[in-house]
Amino acid sequence: MAYLVAPQYPEHPFPIESSNKKRARYLAAKKLENLANDPKSGVKMPNGFDTRRFVEVGKDAFMPSNKREIEQHVKSLTVFWESKKESDQLREESKKAYKDIDLLFEAKTLTEEEFSRIRKSLDIIEKYAKCFSAYKKASEKAEEAKKYLDENLDLSE
Repeated sequence: MAYLVAPQYPEHPFPIESSNKKRARYLAAKKLENLANDPKSGVKMPNGFDTRRFVEVGKDAFMPSNKREIEQHVKSLTVFWESKKESDQLREESKKAYKDIDLLFEAKTLTEEEFSRIRKSLDIIEKYAKCFSAYKKASEKAEEAKKYLDENLDLSE
């Protein structure tokens, strides 16, 4: 999507809402006028404003040059979030399942039911181990991502 911007107020882009250029400029001028009529906005309509003075800019003009880096860091945090969530959910279940492993080391003969329960427990433990490993790996990248975002975003309270 493209935008029209008044040179005096580049912080107020107006989306082009018509394929007709004259109509699009007229609609943007109406929005600028509405903005100027709002005392809170701090915008004043310039004298002799001509709609031809609007500058057309593309969506990319509003994108930061480090867009890909930001997306990559947010993706790292998302992977970290997913792996932590799954790891936390499996942790308690895996603790209980791990107790079944002791059955393998007992001298007694195991029943088919006990073997079945141990097999299920091993599956749970394997799933947790893989998930926890992914969580640890993701945490390294997440630390980098958090540091990057802390440096590049003003989200302090």
